[in-house]
Amino acid sequence: MEKVPLLRNIQKSVTDEDNRRLNDFHGNSLDVLMTTLRDYKKQSGQIINKEKKAKNGFIRGKFPLMYLGCPIGHAKKKKVHFAKLMKKVHNKLQARKGTMLSFGGKVMLIHNVLNNIPIYLLSAINPLRCVIHDLHRVFAKKNWKFREDGINKHWVAWSDLCRPKHEGGVGFRSLFDISKDLFAKLWWVFRTRKTLWSNFMWNKYCKKERPQVVEWKNGSLTWKYMLEWEPKCGHSSIWYDNWSQLGALHYIVPLDSARNVQLDEVKQCFLNGEWNYDLLQTDFGDDISRHVIQLLRSSEDEQQWDKPWWMLKTSGKFTVGSAWDFLREKQEVCLKYKYI
Repeated sequence: MEKVPLLRNIQKSVTDEDNRRLNDFHGNSLDVLMTTLRDYKKQSGQIINKEKKAKNGFIRGKFPLMYLGCPIGHAKKKKVHFAKLMKKVHNKLQARKGTMLSFGGKVMLIHNVLNNIPIYLLSAINPLRCVIHDLHRVFAKKNWKFREDGINKHWVAWSDLCRPKHEGGVGFRSLFDISKDLFAKLWWVFRTRKTLWSNFMWNKYCKKERPQVVEWKNGSLTWKYMLEWEPKCGHSSIWYDNWSQLGALHYIVPLDSARNVQLDEVKQCFLNGEWNYDLLQTDFGDDISRHVIQLLRSSEDEQQWDKPWWMLKTSGKFTVGSAWDFLREKQEVCLKYKYI
C-alpha cells in the first residue's frame, strides 16, 4: 500500500482543521504508524486490511463507543452505556412473545439463553450493580409471568432461586457470582499464561513487584477485582504462593520473625536436588519444615514448581464451575429438595 494515496483518503474524511494539521504531517511519522501496525499484526495475529482502509479511510469515533460488544469511555460508567445489552435481552424475549412455555420451559430459557447473553461482557468489564439488578428483574419477571395482563406475583426472591436445587433453589446463577468467577479466571490466565494481555498487565501494574502484593489504587477496575481473589496454586514465589499446601507462607510465618530477604523462589530451598532442611528450619520453623520434608517430594526439574495447580479440582485445571461453587454464598443443604 502506497503512503500518499492513504494520506489523501484520510484527508478526505476529516475536517478543515484536521486538514491544516495534516499539512504538517511528516513522512517519517507515517512510517512509524505503519511499523506500529505491522508490530501489532505480529503480536495479535490479527490481519489488517490495508486495501479497505485505503478506500474507506479511518472513521472518527466518539466516546462512549462500543468495541467488541463492550462500552468504552473515558469518564465514569453510566447506566445508559449498557443500554444495548438490555435491548439485546428484551429483543430475545420479544422474539418469543406469544409463545406458551411451561414453568420448566421458562427455567430452561432463562438458564441457557438469557443468562448467557451478558457472559462475554462480564468476562471483560464489571458492569454497574444497577445494570445487573435490572437484568435480574427481567429474568424474574419472565420466570413468574403466567398471564399477559395484570400483575404476576413473585413467590420467591430471585436470590433464593439462584442456588443449586439441593439448597432450595432452581439452579440459576446470579450474575454477581458469575462476574466474580470470570474475574477469577482472568487472574488465573494472568498468572499462568504468557499472552499479549498478561504481558501488558504485568508491565503496567506489577513491573518488578509480585502481583499478589501490588496495590490497585491507581489501577483500573479490572485490576481491582483481579486482586480481590487469590487463587491457591503452586507457583514459584516462596512467600506468596501456595507451594507448601499450607497457604501463602507470608500470612503463616509471623511478621516479627527474622525473614531471609534473599529468598524469593522455591528452587532456592534445594541443595543438590534435595530439600535444604537447615535453610527451611531457619526461615520457616520446625513445623513447616517437617511438613515440607515429609509430604512434598523434592525435584530437580525447576519447571514443575512453575506449574500452577487449581486446588479445587483433582486435575489441577481451572474451571468456572468450581470457582462459582467456591466463591458463592452457600446455604444449608436439605435432602428433601433433591427429590423435588
